[in-house]
Amino acid sequence: MFVPRSEGKFTQYWDLQCYLHPSVHDNSMTVRISLVGEASRKKEEKSRDRDSSVSTASDKNKDIIDRPVSLKDTVVTFDCVEGVKGTAIKIAFENASDNICGVKVVPPQPPFYIKHHHFNIGKRRFLKYPIEFKPDRVGTYEGIIVFKTDLGYSLSVQLHGNCKPESS
Repeated sequence: MFVPRSEGKFTQYWDLQCYLHPSVHDNSMTVRISLVGEASRKKEEKSRDRDSSVSTASDKNKDIIDRPVSLKDTVVTFDCVEGVKGTAIKIAFENASDNICGVKVVPPQPPFYIKHHHFNIGKRRFLKYPIEFKPDRVGTYEGIIVFKTDLGYSLSVQLHGNCKPESS
């Protein structure tokens, strides 16, 4: 999914590695994928921007009022080495409202694991939520974790994991 935060041209390069049978002399193959996208505003957004040349503080705070619970990152990447038990990353939440907010978690698929399926974020508080990456073999993994707030909206984080072979 391509969801840019600003106008412009965007390019990403992904190197996909495929490991073949260990008995083959050259047992890996790499393929490079190039992703290119261009973001522009919709026509009605452009005309609205021309009408209001000065943005007010209330416009900027509208997102905080509509969605007071937010995530610092929407994509996280784990790296680990084969034979190591795994690694963990903590995702940062912020609750900008004056009320405590409950969050239910839709767990990701293995090899990504969580320990808490529900938690509360205090009013005007930050919270760090742990996610563990425990692959059972070398490879590249992807997943998603969804957080459903009791305010009626959901937040999600894309999970990317890379488990490398032990270096000899």
